Amino acid sequence: MYNSLQNGDRMNVLIVDDSKSSAKLICAMLTELRYTATYVTSSEAAWERLQSEPFDVLLTDWVMPGMDGLALCQRVRSSTRDRYTYVILMTGRDHIDGRTTGVAAGADDYLLKPVDPAELAARLMVAARITQLQVDLNDRSEETDRALCIAEEANYRFAELFRSLPIACVTLDADGTIQDWNHASEELFGVRADQAMQKSIFRLLYKNEQPEKVKQRLSRIFNGGRTQSEEWVFEHADGSTRTLVRSAFPMYGKDKSIVGCMCAHVDITERKSLESRLSDQLRISQQLNITLDAQRRALEESNRQLSELALRDSLTGLFNRRHLMTTLDKSFSYAIRHNKPLSILMIDVDQFKNYNDDFGHLAGDEVLKVVARLITKCLRNEDSVGRYGGEEYLAIMPDASAEGSRLVANRLQATLHQHAWVEREVTVSIGIASLNENTPTTAILLDVADQALYTAKRAGRNTIVVAHQLNPEVWRAA
Repeated sequence: MYNSLQNGDRMNVLIVDDSKSSAKLICAMLTELRYTATYVTSSEAAWERLQSEPFDVLLTDWVMPGMDGLALCQRVRSSTRDRYTYVILMTGRDHIDGRTTGVAAGADDYLLKPVDPAELAARLMVAARITQLQVDLNDRSEETDRALCIAEEANYRFAELFRSLPIACVTLDADGTIQDWNHASEELFGVRADQAMQKSIFRLLYKNEQPEKVKQRLSRIFNGGRTQSEEWVFEHADGSTRTLVRSAFPMYGKDKSIVGCMCAHVDITERKSLESRLSDQLRISQQLNITLDAQRRALEESNRQLSELALRDSLTGLFNRRHLMTTLDKSFSYAIRHNKPLSILMIDVDQFKNYNDDFGHLAGDEVLKVVARLITKCLRNEDSVGRYGGEEYLAIMPDASAEGSRLVANRLQATLHQHAWVEREVTVSIGIASLNENTPTTAILLDVADQALYTAKRAGRNTIVVAHQLNPEVWRAA
């Protein structure tokens, strides 16, 4: 009967058709395909069910009395529900030219009536992949939001630390314009922060010094240097003269470029009586440098880890599925625009479950890592490979024909055969699909490669099947 081996987790499908017999027939097809199916005979009833029950897929007829399928689709897309529902519009052949109208209303796919079981199965496999990608995207978005909150909290803590430091600290840009002015600077210089911000430090504080000499010191800071602490006599607005120790050092951004200069000023007018306090303040200033550097390193490490989590599979070190899909989309678009060949290899470790059962999951994990390493070794520098799921890998080969990809697949199988396996020899089955008129989208290209892999597995494993060797019905089903 209908092929349901690749449906994955059971999806919940809502069927909407004003013909009860037609709805029952489609419901029976979905049940046989191992989906959870429910049908209603009007868009109004469907909308009520969608408000109270989670459905992964909405399979709705276009032409119905009352609210038609198009209006139902628009209502679903305009709702604020968190859960994404994949919408497939069913239509007769006389409505096929209205596809752009359906897409504008928010439909994801189309299905011609009467419904062909094989085409229905293929459409729902695509829906399963899209809905899973949406779930993965939502999860990654939540992780990114948490990371941003952590970074914002760290920035807030640093700002509060800077403002409350007992040392008069000023930050400058490359022109000597004041960017930050903390509370201690207000007390020491008698100038409020709002009066100092965006003013030239040469005119506000260093007006009695030689401008060129001060500018040279500032330029040295922005070129990676650091000035020595020096004594400086300051005439306060109240008429008093104070002797200060002035220090300046570069401030680094997350890319390690110098983004500013921090100047710290310490009043040492009453040197003897304040000697102990001066020592503490200098120690705090040094500790501030250490703290700032540690925070910078911690943020850089957090960003690095987040980037790795977003791109890499934790076990094999290869690209993860999400990044693979992004890479495939870019490679596919480039190949279409420039009329270049593109091939993909769907690779599956043969009898991996048996290997796990016989030798344990740790041995199985080691096999996955070794296979990943050998696949990478056999590919070109411009190729990309990642873990597609479980024991499956996906290799993306830009500017490669089916014949060229077949040579790479042969080389991979030979490499696996020559490898000194610890327990027993490990083999792989490989399905190859290439860009042509039968693969107008990445989803279809992936599905065709998956069909080729499935054929290779059924042929006895340790086999390579190129998609153009398949029965033409496979292309139509994709």
